[in-house]
Amino acid sequence: QRMLYLSSGAVYGEAAFGTEKLSETTAAVPAGLYGATKLAGEFLVKRHGQLHGLATVAARLSAAFGPWEHPTSVRDLMSPILQLNMAGRRRESSRYVVDAGRNWVYAPEAAAAISGLALKREPRYDCYNICPQSLGTCEPWIERLRKTYPDTTFVAAPSPKDATVAYDADPRRERALVEADRIQQELGTGLWSTHEDSLDHYLHWLKMQDPIDS
Repeated sequence: QRMLYLSSGAVYGEAAFGTEKLSETTAAVPAGLYGATKLAGEFLVKRHGQLHGLATVAARLSAAFGPWEHPTSVRDLMSPILQLNMAGRRRESSRYVVDAGRNWVYAPEAAAAISGLALKREPRYDCYNICPQSLGTCEPWIERLRKTYPDTTFVAAPSPKDATVAYDADPRRERALVEADRIQQELGTGLWSTHEDSLDHYLHWLKMQDPIDS
């Protein structure tokens, strides 16, 4: 038996904005309450496993986007990718900040990686970063939305305070590349699509389904 805890890259705190790559061995020093609670959860799960003879593993999820994302009572800040699409569907002009890029992970692929890790007979490690090892921006998404909603305006704003899109951090800040060698060692190298392919798949899904209006 094994306990798998869904954690977050937020545990790395300010190191996420450094110039050195992040790996599972990077010191976890969260800068906010969310990251602190996620790290505390890792400690609690590990301690529970020690007390009850259970193997434990933490899956640190990077910035996720994709199908079924929607506001809830405990998660009111949506990804910029969804916010931009919602505005486009309402034919509302959007002001966004040109982002420096981050390790976006497509939700269905993240779910497959997490499921694979949960079912792995004997994982090598007790902590895994869950994301592609590449940085992506929102610009390719905005290009797609401009074609999808040609009568809607998407304008670059100089700073987050001038934007209609809400961000969890200043998107202009350069982010460190997250290394995720461990999950590839466990499950293979075919886990992730390219960022552009993920965006295409998500846009098709949004056109076929309407999770916000449901």
